[in-house]
Amino acid sequence: MTIRQFEQTNQQECIAYVSGQYKGIYCNTWQIYYQIMKQLKQKLSPKRSYTEQEIWQEIYLVVDKDLSVQKKLVDQNFGLTALDFEQLKTQLQQGDKTLFHHIFLSRFKACEQYLMRKHGASRNDAYDIAIDAIIKFRQLIVADKIQYGNLHALLNTIAKHLYLDQIKRTKTKENVEGIYTENFSKPLDEATQERLDKALAKLCPPCVEILKQHYYNGISLKILATRIGKTEEAVRKQKQRCIEKLRNYLKIKKG
Repeated sequence: MTIRQFEQTNQQECIAYVSGQYKGIYCNTWQIYYQIMKQLKQKLSPKRSYTEQEIWQEIYLVVDKDLSVQKKLVDQNFGLTALDFEQLKTQLQQGDKTLFHHIFLSRFKACEQYLMRKHGASRNDAYDIAIDAIIKFRQLIVADKIQYGNLHALLNTIAKHLYLDQIKRTKTKENVEGIYTENFSKPLDEATQERLDKALAKLCPPCVEILKQHYYNGISLKILATRIGKTEEAVRKQKQRCIEKLRNYLKIKKG
């Protein structure tokens, strides 16, 4: 018999078989049946005649191969099937976090270990970022911005970006705080330089002149005092007042 003849005489039996094999994975039996038949028709010639046993044997092979793919997907998605994920999303959108907490909080430790192992995060940082990543993940699911595919990798990616953003913010803060003791000629990253330029623009011209001459150009306070016509002590006090103003504009506490 041809594939077409097989479908006409064995469709209900085939659907029942597919339904049993994919129970709990797909809710749309017809959809998966058509997918399996499509794959079958790609393997077997539509014009050639086969025995019924040969066709069933090919169906078993196609289903086994596809189920292996589905198992890999489940492993990549915290043990969730596509159907489970849709259920999870619906529950979260309705305000029920029970299933989410059960599944994703159990993955918290793995996310924490990933940050420490792959990105050198401290335990405290990894703990905080892992929590933030899970919260962010839930928000994205509720907003329907996450698709089923590889939830494990996606959660780690979210955690990685949150951690790298934290490093960037910390580095910028440290660079800005270091302005007061380091020579301004030392290269600053783009974010730090932008913050500094905006803060300097708010200072009065005398302050800008003193800070730039002293820190950028390395001019001593003694020479600056001579140029300005003030005592060295007066210039030192003025410089300190200017730095305090700059701290305030940069919103950095005196440490």
